[in-house]
Amino acid sequence: MAQKCVSCKKAIPADSPPELDFVHKGLLVKVERFENYCPTCTKKDALGKFSSPCFDEVISADASGLAVIDWVKYVSLREEARRGLSSAFFALNVFCFEGSRDAYYDVSQGNLTLCESSPVGVYYFVREHDAIAYMHARYSRAMYAVHVRRLHLIKSKRD
Repeated sequence: MAQKCVSCKKAIPADSPPELDFVHKGLLVKVERFENYCPTCTKKDALGKFSSPCFDEVISADASGLAVIDWVKYVSLREEARRGLSSAFFALNVFCFEGSRDAYYDVSQGNLTLCESSPVGVYYFVREHDAIAYMHARYSRAMYAVHVRRLHLIKSKRD
């Protein structure tokens, strides 16, 4: 018997992809489909991530569909507004969690990571230029050394 979507109660097609790619407001969006959601409900849930009132002020699309973030406006937002945008940043491939990619970037002071975080974990940057722009916007007046680090996964013997 086919598994049913917990949201719409319709049968989930057996050939449903694990990730969905679509375009929203000129931006390329990539989201992971939860096991118990159909593709339609996954897309609907993902579109809810872009409902933040600050979205259009902070995020725009370049000619290739990649997200362009106004980091100065982003860091001037209240913490609640920044958290509201963070889920959209994951779908737009701006943020990632540690270990989710072969290489990613953080903003740090020595060994202390200064990136945005949540109870789930620290948000790392996928693209170096976003990490640098965030660092300049957030720590331009810092009295201590702040830098961007490129981090890698540790490979096992089997890799």
